[in-house]
Amino acid sequence: MRTLCGTILAVVLSLSANANSVASFCERAEKGERLTVAFLGGSLSWGANATDPNKTSWRALIGRRLEERYPDARFKFVDAAIGGTGSGLGIFRLERDVIPYKPDIVFVDCLVNDGECKAGDDSSCSYEGIIRHLMERLPGCVPVQVMLPTRGTIEEPDASKLVRWDEQKRTGAAYGLVRADVLGEMRRRHAAGEADLDRMWPAWSALLGDTTHPHDYGYSVYADIIWDQIFAKPSGKSPTMPKDWLFAPKFRHVVRENVAAWRDLPKGWHNDVCYVRAGTFDFLCSRWQDGLAVAANCAFNPKTLKRELVPGDVEPLRAKFRGEVLMLYGESAEWSPKCEVFVDGKRVAERDTADFGRMFAPAAYLVWKIGGNFDADAEHTLEIRPVFADGEPQEFRLGSICVAGRNAACVK
Repeated sequence: MRTLCGTILAVVLSLSANANSVASFCERAEKGERLTVAFLGGSLSWGANATDPNKTSWRALIGRRLEERYPDARFKFVDAAIGGTGSGLGIFRLERDVIPYKPDIVFVDCLVNDGECKAGDDSSCSYEGIIRHLMERLPGCVPVQVMLPTRGTIEEPDASKLVRWDEQKRTGAAYGLVRADVLGEMRRRHAAGEADLDRMWPAWSALLGDTTHPHDYGYSVYADIIWDQIFAKPSGKSPTMPKDWLFAPKFRHVVRENVAAWRDLPKGWHNDVCYVRAGTFDFLCSRWQDGLAVAANCAFNPKTLKRELVPGDVEPLRAKFRGEVLMLYGESAEWSPKCEVFVDGKRVAERDTADFGRMFAPAAYLVWKIGGNFDADAEHTLEIRPVFADGEPQEFRLGSICVAGRNAACVK
């Protein structure tokens, strides 16, 4: 009976589905094809606060339901979700963490980390850039919008404050995307008295000050909504890319330059690997970066098992770049120093690069947006200067220089 029903379903889908639609994806799954499903997003896609993110997150539950619904298909699931990051980093991660897997469907989750109450900014541009790059690089792929809530956005009485939610829906409509609007459905259920938010966010969530990430039951609710909206009645509609960008095309050209691969690093710098300890697994830089260029005023002594100061100067790292958006991507450790960034001889940014590593000891990622409005047509000079504290062994750990622009993007 299952084979007969599957054959009938495949015939119906083949008559109505476009090649890169959810319906065609389901048809291929029914035929037992090999299919890849990717999840690009933040901690809500990773599954923070789930008892086991690889089993009880909505991401894992959707994977399990696909395997159960299509037992003859051969699925590969790609976790490309890093907590605390949105489309601003996601656009630079596509080339490494998503596109090489050639996914047939990609769930894109950026609402919370792009800021639900903001709109018309660089995140608007990078979010649209993700959609366009997926459609250009993977023309057979189905991008799926996922709009996930926090407890606060579910309970927010004034929906007009959630301007990013509205903006992303309009972006999706312009590109003809299918959408899993979990936020909208949860707000409807909450207004109707149908949502048990206290069960989704147990008491210990409030004690931890975390009303963003639900527990297992909450993730199961999210998975049910996503399944119902995407797979219960699969759409035969394919996405369509508008000729012109909706927002400023700052991310038309994107470059992530792997500094760790440079042969001639400045004095005081060396190539190294990422640490294999982090505050959470999704922050583990060894998963997301291919080595580091490290500026250090110290060296590890295997006899004392300590970092010890070494004499000598550490020179700045210098490069040239072309583009409007500039970001540094690396690793933040408890023992990282302060750092200054100069563009065209002017100091444009400074930061204690240990900040995130201290919060999620011993290490986490470093995502440092330097600016988003550099002259798109000029070649700029970049200088990165670690500022080491006197008498303290420290390391500045840089993985990539990320540049994007409407006319060109390059790093020399």
